[in-house]
Amino acid sequence: MLWFFFCVAVLLVGYFIYGKVVEKIFVINPNKNTPAYTMADGVDYVPMSKTKIWLI
Repeated sequence: MLWFFFCVAVLLVGYFIYGKVVEKIFVINPNKNTPAYTMADGVDYVPMSKTKIWLI
């Protein structure tokens, strides 16, 4: 059981550290539109409501 908690702790620490590294490499712009809006074609790129996203 101790190994389980150790592994969970390692995963959590890695998640937060790796998240900071990815944020520095890829500049995240929350105001940028997603491909569903910029390349909408009605087939492959379709904007969906927040409730339908969880059904996929």
